[in-house]
Amino acid sequence: MCKPGWSFYNGSCYFTSETCETWSNASTICRNMGANLPAIETQEENVYIQHRHNGDKAWIGLNDIATEGLFSWVDGCPNKFRYWAEKQPNDFRGEDCVHTLGARHGYMWNDVDCSKCHQYTCKKGWKNSFVSSKYVIGKERYYNACLSCHLHV
Repeated sequence: MCKPGWSFYNGSCYFTSETCETWSNASTICRNMGANLPAIETQEENVYIQHRHNGDKAWIGLNDIATEGLFSWVDGCPNKFRYWAEKQPNDFRGEDCVHTLGARHGYMWNDVDCSKCHQYTCKKGWKNSFVSSKYVIGKERYYNACLSCHLHV
């Protein structure tokens, strides 16, 4: 279902980096592959992604770059799952990007400086694995990684 180097889980394909990047670079790399940093929808997906990084910190597709305190997902979907660590997000010294903390910290998240270097996972819908990030079925148009909230008729 997914291209070589990608793994299938619960309707999406995932690619996990072996190197670290800034949040912006990681996001660009994912977009260049027709994907996004993951917009996490459930605790099960949260744990799955964090296991892919063997407990290391890793970028996810959540940030408040545009408006301080208003966290949004890179795929544009509102009201998705959140799993903040205690007293997070705290915007300490202007932190705008979000990374996972790993199993040792209960799979929770923290806001951090976007210029830090962390591994990352890219996510795309499996139907997009062999086509561009936008495709049409009948009169319905779907966009990568957030099929349910970007359905336009």
